[in-house]
Amino acid sequence: MTLALDREGFVKKVYSGAGLVAASSFHPSQFGFDPAIQPLPHEPEKAARLLDEAGWKQGAAGGLRRRDGKEFRFSLLIFQSNPVYQQIASLLVDGLGRLGIGVDVRALDFPALLDRLRRRDFEAAMSGWLLTSEDPTAFFHSDPSHGSSNYAGYSNSEMDRLVIQGRHEMDPEKRRGIYRRVQELEAADQPYTFLFFPVIRVALESRFRGVLASPVASPLKPYPGPLQWYVPAKLQKRQEPP
Repeated sequence: MTLALDREGFVKKVYSGAGLVAASSFHPSQFGFDPAIQPLPHEPEKAARLLDEAGWKQGAAGGLRRRDGKEFRFSLLIFQSNPVYQQIASLLVDGLGRLGIGVDVRALDFPALLDRLRRRDFEAAMSGWLLTSEDPTAFFHSDPSHGSSNYAGYSNSEMDRLVIQGRHEMDPEKRRGIYRRVQELEAADQPYTFLFFPVIRVALESRFRGVLASPVASPLKPYPGPLQWYVPAKLQKRQEPP
C-alpha cells in the first residue's frame, strides 16, 4: 500500500514542496534519527506484484482487485473541515485506484473520529501526530496502558521491550542504538503508512530578534508560533509602557 503512493508528489501538490517524506515516526531533527532508514520508494509496479502474490488480482478488463470473490475496497476516515486532509485523501484515492483498490472517504468531526479510533471501529483512518518527543511508546506499544495511541493494534514483542528500554535508558549512545533498532522495525513492519513531515513557514517583521519557534500545534491546525522573541529598544514602536 505504501509503495503505491507517490508521497513526494503529495508534498509537491499539497505543500508546494515544503515537506519531507517520512521513513518512520522519527523526524530528522529528533534525537536518535537514523538517516540510513530511507522512505519506501514510489513503486506501483512492485505494489501490484505484491498484491497479486497475496491473491488480490485484477481481471483482464481491469476494475477493482478481488480475492475469493471479494472486492478490495475499504473506507477511509478523515477529519472534516480540513482542506489539506481532503486534498491528501483525494490523492490517496487516485493512487490506490490506479492499482485497482477502491477507497471510500468519510469525513467526521474531531470528537467522532477520535472516538472511532479509540474503539478501533474503522477500516482505515488518516490522522497526524505531534512529535514533541522522540519516544514512540504511545504509538507502538501493544499494552493499552503504554500504547494509548496505538490505534492500529500493532503488536511486536521486540518493539514493546525496546520502547520501554529507550524511555528509561540514560546513556545517550545506548539510547540512540535502541531507537535505531526501533526505526528498523518500523520500516520493516510498516504498522502505518508514514506520509510526510510538513514544513511550517512563519513570517515575522524584521524588527524581531532571537525568534525561537514553538512546537505547540495539533494535527488539525499545525502552527509552531513564536515561543521566544524580543524587539531591540530602538525598534520598538511603543517606547513607554501603556
